[in-house]
Amino acid sequence: MTEYLNTIIKTRLFDNIDKKEIPNILNNFKSQKKLYEKGNIIIDMGDKVEAIYLILNGKIEISKEYDDTRKNIVNILESGEIFAEAMALSTNKISQITAISLSKSEILKINIKDIFDNNLEKNKNIFIFLRNLCSSLVSCSLFFLFGGIMMLCLIRSGLKRLRKI
Repeated sequence: MTEYLNTIIKTRLFDNIDKKEIPNILNNFKSQKKLYEKGNIIIDMGDKVEAIYLILNGKIEISKEYDDTRKNIVNILESGEIFAEAMALSTNKISQITAISLSKSEILKINIKDIFDNNLEKNKNIFIFLRNLCSSLVSCSLFFLFGGIMMLCLIRSGLKRLRKI
């Protein structure tokens, strides 16, 4: 993953996190590098989305299809950009978009579950990552929902510690 470190640190997700710590964080998140050929579907409409996708290289088209076979291209994303973060954090994880590789692309897939399964109390960089993730979300309502999820995780973590005592 170190060959993509310069691309990874350009994303807002890793603002204010020491460059040396990023490989450890990605390892803790059990992130996976995936290769997609031109025309491969990364996310299809109707898929359950439980990950954030970071483009390491290549181009990705984000589009919305309608019942009458019309297609609306929402965005073309390139190296260093992220997508699917809002869906991955929402309560309705069913994709309303399609993400297609426009060229040979490498994507870093970070599962949301793996982020929250980490011991948040011991690693301040995970908190910074989560804050950066929140700031990348456009919808204010998702921001508040995510804040609530973080609080529940902290409470759960605290309860686990209390049970051990």
